[in-house]
Amino acid sequence: MSTNRREQLLDTAVRLFYRQGSHVTGIDRLLAEAGVAKMTLYKHFKSKDDLIVAAAARMHDQHWARITAYLEAHGDTPRARLLALFDFFETWVQGTDFHGCPFVKLSVEHPAPDHPAHRAAAHYKAQQQAYFLGLAQEAGLPDPVAFTAHYMLLVEGAVVLAYVTGQPDPIRTARQAVLALLDRVGVTDAGSAVATH
Repeated sequence: MSTNRREQLLDTAVRLFYRQGSHVTGIDRLLAEAGVAKMTLYKHFKSKDDLIVAAAARMHDQHWARITAYLEAHGDTPRARLLALFDFFETWVQGTDFHGCPFVKLSVEHPAPDHPAHRAAAHYKAQQQAYFLGLAQEAGLPDPVAFTAHYMLLVEGAVVLAYVTGQPDPIRTARQAVLALLDRVGVTDAGSAVATH
């Protein structure tokens, strides 16, 4: 029962922190929605900050699993997976559960680089970048590091703009830019770059 209450509290924290932010979400609101007592919170977490860090870890696992499952289901080649991320985001930003990038929001709420929540956000972004660098290398791009740097800027900018504007257009524009980059270096659906002149 104790474990179930901890999970209930953590799941509620993930939902509320993502939807409205961890600073805005008060302890009383969190406890009421989770249906647990204050003693349950402090039995499992030393402070609200500890709960925020635990929620960030769960968001990391859930969000990354959701993305990679989509990419694996919708892309048989590195090129297809690099482009499928934008298809995932386009669907996501038009849904009712989209409230921006949870890790950008987390880092904004906790701007000190040494704060555990900020470090959790940075860790997620580093893992994401490493994954796409792997796809760029697998695709045979001539400079996978430079490509990945451009790719990540397009991804991050598109998601932020989609959130701010409430429109999927930035996602589509970023996808077109990545498609042009891949075409320019000759990355085909066969999965590797070919020489172009």
